[in-house]
Amino acid sequence: MKIFLKVIKFIFYFFLIILAAAIHLSINSFLPPPFNNTNIFLLIAVLLLVTKPTGKSLLFLLTIALLIETYSALPFGILLSAFFVAGLTTQWTLLNFFTDRSIFIVALIGIMTIIIYRFCFFLFWLIYNFFVKANLNLNIELIKNVGWEIILTTAGLIFVYSLITFAGKKLRPEYIHMKNQDIYGRKKTFI
Repeated sequence: MKIFLKVIKFIFYFFLIILAAAIHLSINSFLPPPFNNTNIFLLIAVLLLVTKPTGKSLLFLLTIALLIETYSALPFGILLSAFFVAGLTTQWTLLNFFTDRSIFIVALIGIMTIIIYRFCFFLFWLIYNFFVKANLNLNIELIKNVGWEIILTTAGLIFVYSLITFAGKKLRPEYIHMKNQDIYGRKKTFI
């Protein structure tokens, strides 16, 4: 029975990754220019690290990063390394500094993760450019796109996290089980 549950969980995570890739590719392909900079993979990564900061989350992030690499025209390993460093730094920060999970902390973690991801991406791209002469254009349009990515991904993260916390707090079954008690836990007396 345990093996069956592990297989079902693996299939669920596999379809979740495929769904995330489909959403990410469709947003990048079909939305108009400012909105196509939303990074769904980073949104899911930060959301996963905020809700469950475990080692399994990092393995899930590596799987997502490997999927990113298959659709990228960049040299292999640049996006994967930047994604992993950003995820690892985010998990360490969440476990050691930001232990509260409020909306403001989630927004700050989202901004921090995207900045670390883009910094590592450009750093690894410059290292690659040092060994192989590739074209790296750091112009104002690229900085503008990174700014839009930070704003839109963080806004999406705040929206999805607030939906999850609303569903987690308001839709708990604890409210249903309070039959003969008032809100303070005292037994109700019927006159």
